[in-house]
Amino acid sequence: LLLQAGYDTELRDGDGWTPLHAAAHWGVEDACRLLAEHGGGMDSLTHAGQRPCDLADEEVMNLLEELAQKQEDLRNQKEASQSRGQEPQVPSNSKHRRSSVCRLSSREKISLQDLSKERRPGGAAGPSLGDEDEGEEEAADHPPVQPRALNGVSSPVSSSPKSPVGEEAGPAERSLECSTVDGGSTARRQRLQRDLNPESKQEQEEPDGSFRKLYMELRRENERLREALTETTLRLAQLKVELERATQRQERFAERPALLELERFERRALERKAAELEEELKALSDLRADNQRLKDENAALIRVISKLSK
Repeated sequence: LLLQAGYDTELRDGDGWTPLHAAAHWGVEDACRLLAEHGGGMDSLTHAGQRPCDLADEEVMNLLEELAQKQEDLRNQKEASQSRGQEPQVPSNSKHRRSSVCRLSSREKISLQDLSKERRPGGAAGPSLGDEDEGEEEAADHPPVQPRALNGVSSPVSSSPKSPVGEEAGPAERSLECSTVDGGSTARRQRLQRDLNPESKQEQEEPDGSFRKLYMELRRENERLREALTETTLRLAQLKVELERATQRQERFAERPALLELERFERRALERKAAELEEELKALSDLRADNQRLKDENAALIRVISKLSK
């Protein structure tokens, strides 16, 4: 998804590692293949001067060598296609230069017409159409021999002798024809560009729209995952609380037999002590009875002794 969204495969972290370095180091073959197919550099170096092959796991070493060879073959094919595509561009440039000469010759036409009006006598009429046609035929029969420079652009000049009117009319007609042809080709080219521009705009807008649509889908998916993560976190907290309560109950249940045994032992000790106290109470009552009997006997003896003394 990140590669389809246009993320750069050469992004680096603080140590200079690219995603391909990490995929090679952890031995993830699918990630290595995807990154190499989308332009991941097999010769990218980290800050320590290490390539992906230097950090690669043994299991993906053969795969990285194959991917590096494929990248080299694709690079060679691309360079060869670019060199072949640059060769046929020379005729188009020369044609463009010829069309620019025709556009400049239209200005020459206007200047020549102004000169012909100045040289023409007041009562004389302009050159007829027949003279212009003759000038064009002579210009077509006699090709140019020596170029002459005009405003930094070369334009052909006929070597055959002509009358002043023919010399003025010939270049003017030639420039008019060239400007007409160039104007027609320029108009056609502009129409073609106008016809093609909507398609190119649509092609440019379609990727932008697809990227925007993909971005919105990823954003919605991210929001959904974030909500799911929040719910999972809350559920985990609840489970932790329930687990703690269950642990406490289990501990209490585990301690209950010991408490029961302790209570039973204490009850037995109290019962024994109570029995001992009961026995002591019985002995005490016997001692009280003996004491009372001894008191009575003592009183009787005192009475006897007093009678004997009298």
